[in-house]
Amino acid sequence: MTTIGKSQPSNREFRRSIHLSSSVVPELHAAPRAARASSPSPTRHESQFNAQQSQHQQIPLRSFQHCWPGTRIPILDEIDQWATSLATSTVNHQSSPSSLIYWLTDLSATGKSTIALHLADEWRERGLLGGIFDCASLTTETLRPKFKDDHDEDRMGWSVGGTVTDALCESWAAQLGSEFSELTPLIMQALSELHRSRTQSASPSFHQQFTSLILQPLRQLQRAKHDLSPQTKILFILDSLDECPREEREEILRGLKGINATHGIKVLVVSELPSSEGLSDIVAEMMENTASSSAGTPSSSIVTRGSINIHSASNMADILLYLTTRFQQHAATFHHHPQFRHTLIEPTIRVLAKRAEGIFLWAKVAFEMLINAENPTRILLNLIEEDSLGDLNGLYLECVLDAQTRLNKLQEARNAKQGDTEDQSGT
Repeated sequence: MTTIGKSQPSNREFRRSIHLSSSVVPELHAAPRAARASSPSPTRHESQFNAQQSQHQQIPLRSFQHCWPGTRIPILDEIDQWATSLATSTVNHQSSPSSLIYWLTDLSATGKSTIALHLADEWRERGLLGGIFDCASLTTETLRPKFKDDHDEDRMGWSVGGTVTDALCESWAAQLGSEFSELTPLIMQALSELHRSRTQSASPSFHQQFTSLILQPLRQLQRAKHDLSPQTKILFILDSLDECPREEREEILRGLKGINATHGIKVLVVSELPSSEGLSDIVAEMMENTASSSAGTPSSSIVTRGSINIHSASNMADILLYLTTRFQQHAATFHHHPQFRHTLIEPTIRVLAKRAEGIFLWAKVAFEMLINAENPTRILLNLIEEDSLGDLNGLYLECVLDAQTRLNKLQEARNAKQGDTEDQSGT
């Protein structure tokens, strides 16, 4: 199988060559690539758009951007292989034409978004990332920026409003223009035309915006300038699809189904495992594509489905590696703690890894509870014995109660100090 992308093979080799020690600390916030130079004399519209591009570069995508070093190697390699393959794909041990959509789905809190963000940074460094969008980051108050006056081009500005599909397309477009500066004027022109055609009662469909802001500008991409072959696909990531309102979600999925090899893109879609009726549309759209791939349909309709498989030996080994490394890094803290014996560390790691039951986030939260506890031995016993702490909700509740207890003690200390001060003043 042929693969592409700058330094692409070395990324996989690097993942497998990592040797962890007690001194290893992962980089959680890699610096973004420097923005390419924009036009010498940007127009007012370009200045507004460049401001949004700059915002995308400066704000971290999420607190934990990278997978823990040495973990998630199989799934990272699988998705990267899908993203950079040019011919036949053997993902999931099945030979098929390379699909244009990869659907990463699994249970909540299994690390799907961390994987997506990790890959986003890798692809950005290799000049392959078009844009990443997280539906979970939106609320009714923080939807896409829009023009202050849709009918007055000279008064273009940014304000709250719009739909999720608007936010998705404009966010991807802003990032695309940031990565490939020659596309910015084309995107700005398309954006202006979309807003001029907008009415009070209707908004352009996802297909219209996606075509105007992403697909059509990409036709003018100067691939040689960016060391990209004609077959190289620009990669987009849509995270937390299950958080998107159903009506818009269906529209987005239908629009993505229409992409084909000539568009020059691939899309990584991330969602929670659709286990309820409320998410049945995701199953219907995605599984229809997956099933049709075996019926000889064009490659544009094929969806590659992947999951972390929380009960796999690889996932369990990742959790064990994470806990082992964290305890190594903080060995001195536990060793000098009067209420935690050093001999407990190794059995603690094994017990916590088993207790996590494949949920990486549970292991992370449990460790943070231990390292920050006044009495880690008591916390450890609770983690092992308390049924209520066997799931994330129970852990979060315990964290809240512990924080409240600490605040109460702090307030009592302040009150006592204030009382002593008043007594001294009285005397």
